[in-house]
Parts: sequence; structure tokens; C-alpha cells
Amino acid sequence: MKFGLIGLCMDLKSMLSGSAKGLKRYKGTYTHGEAWFTYREGEEENAYEGDFVYRHDYTEYGHEAYTYVKGKFKNDHKNGIWKFQHKDNGGLVKARIGYSDGIVDGPYEMVRLSNDGLFGLLPKKTHQLALHLTSGVPVGDIDGFSRYQTFHAHCDQAGFPDGTWTLVDADEDKSTSYTEVWEHGVLRESFYTDALSGRKITCDERIRKVIERIVQHYTYGLERRIEKGSNFWRGRIHTFKGGK
Repeated sequence: MKFGLIGLCMDLKSMLSGSAKGLKRYKGTYTHGEAWFTYREGEEENAYEGDFVYRHDYTEYGHEAYTYVKGKFKNDHKNGIWKFQHKDNGGLVKARIGYSDGIVDGPYEMVRLSNDGLFGLLPKKTHQLALHLTSGVPVGDIDGFSRYQTFHAHCDQAGFPDGTWTLVDADEDKSTSYTEVWEHGVLRESFYTDALSGRKITCDERIRKVIERIVQHYTYGLERRIEKGSNFWRGRIHTFKGGK
């Protein structure tokens, strides 16, 4: 595995730091790949503490692929910002997720770049999601897109849908604007605007499903590569009526 001189210096620095704190260091196989981390020995189970790096390199359909994870543990729990990357034949997924004592808490950001760009040389952004989670539930604005769908949503301080949510579905043939009006987890109105007549036509809500689909397809499995010391957000936003 090639980390270069800078990576080697950082690795040595972490080893010295770990030794100074009475920690032991592990470097070897871990969940189909390799990991580098420091830990504190316990009577029943070792407690992870400090820097953690994981890498899994493999080949998929003749192309190089990898999964890379980097973050910190505190008292055997994920803490602070963790970074995730996964590259395969389809493209590259990058995520940045915050934790506090093992609970998803902080920024939750992802982007997917496809290899379907110009002549396969320029990556094309196909999915993006940006929000903030507090104690495991989304709070505040949620923005992103999924191929042809661009959306904006908002959750109140309790993590329930609130305010006006919008989604514009614009493919090559037509553009449809969807609107959902929420009040503390209760759906008051859901409709789309007819492009020809301008009339509002009642329909089922759909924006929560788009958000959950992005998380389930691209970040949930990637985040679970390192399950120790954390819970996971499945992309679900709960409601009082018609919710999961």
C-alpha cells in the first residue's frame, strides 16, 4: 500500500503519540482490508482510542477499486469528523460525517461522481446530500439532488419535517415541480404543478423517499464498514402521520 513520505511521517507521529499515552498500536488485517489504529487494553475487550485509518484495495471487472475510512475514536466511540471514500467501476463516493460519543451528530455530507462524464474522462456529479444531524436526527435544512431531481427540505429541532419542501424533477423531456407543506411532522399538503395549466394537482409525498434512497445506496453501507463504537443513520425522517 502506498501512502508516501507524508503518510509515513504521520504514521510514525501517531505511533509515538500512542506510546506516550500508554496506548498500543495495531496495524494489520481488518474487515477484508487493513487498518491502523491505537487502542487501550481491557480485561474483556480492547478500547479504541485516537486515530483510525482503514483501507481495502481490490479489483472489480478489471478496474482498481478501494474503500478508505479515516477518523478518531474517543473512549471506544467514534468522535469528531469521519471521512469515507469508495471508488469502483461506477465512480467515486465521498462522505463526511460527524459523531459525538458514537452517535451521528454533526455534518452529514456526501457526493457521488460518476465515470459517465465526457468521454469517460471528466467525472459527472450524479448525487449530492448535505444536512446536519443532532443526536441522530436531522435538524435544519436538507439540500441535494439525485440525477434529475433537485430538492430542499427542512426539519425542526425535534427532527420532524417542517415548513415547505420542494423537489424539481427535470429530465430531458419535461420538468415537474413538487411541493410538500409540513407542520411538525404532519403533512398538510402535497401537490405538483401542472406545467401546461399551472394547476395544483394533489399527489403522494415523495421527498423523504429520495433522501432515504441516497443514504441507503451510497453512505449507509459505506459508513458500516467500521461498525465499532457508533450507531448509523438509515436516512429515515419520521413523521406523526403516514411516517415510518
